Amino acid sequence: MINSLSIPSAVLNGLAGPGNDQIFWQGDITENIISHLEKALAKEKRQYKLLLPSQSSYEKALSLIDEKYQDRIHQAGYVYKFIKSNQHSNQVLTLTNSDQLPHIEEIIQSHPELEFHIATLTEMSMNLMKLNQYPNVNLYPNARREKFVSLYKTCDIYLDINKGNEILDAVRAAFDYQLLILGYNELAHNKDVTAEHNLFDIESYADLSTTLEQISTDQSVLDQRLQLQLQTAGSINTTEFIQSLEK
Repeated sequence: MINSLSIPSAVLNGLAGPGNDQIFWQGDITENIISHLEKALAKEKRQYKLLLPSQSSYEKALSLIDEKYQDRIHQAGYVYKFIKSNQHSNQVLTLTNSDQLPHIEEIIQSHPELEFHIATLTEMSMNLMKLNQYPNVNLYPNARREKFVSLYKTCDIYLDINKGNEILDAVRAAFDYQLLILGYNELAHNKDVTAEHNLFDIESYADLSTTLEQISTDQSVLDQRLQLQLQTAGSINTTEFIQSLEK
């Protein structure tokens, strides 16, 4: 099994005997990559099978690759080690080192039933500190690692709405703790683990607010959106992964 078309592929092609090999391709699918993949699949001595962990990459590869190779392309996935399960709580988390959280005040005001936690590694500006006036807001300036871990364990929704750089790989951490990740298209920091359906345009923040309302009143909505998140990230269980290797 290899995940590169450079040296590992060259080594396999140079082996004297025949064999059955698997390419676990985690990169982008472009016309240039398709050309290289077709050259690998065309080898007569080494019989390659192509495994794609991403559903979108799998579908794109099927649409671009020569039909004679399509039966050797399979969708695989990743077996993630999640730290906790989503508890369907009303606790919402945002990590930021910027005070620019578009429409956060309107969202807070619209959802007294939700409790918002906003944490930073640094001091908070007055723009953020003034949010302390709302009883459903908790602010954590100069937070340490232990506090971030505690918040991930407590919260079940992550708002990826901060302008500027992501801190502490926050969105991936939210995924690992199985928080439902909602955010803005224009600001999303990690679309590999964020479902497209769970992202909204900044100008359409009211749609994000409506989604929060639906989630807070119907647990099945959260479960449905969380499932989309898992599908986007190619999450499968161990049995499914083994079966993908045996196809």
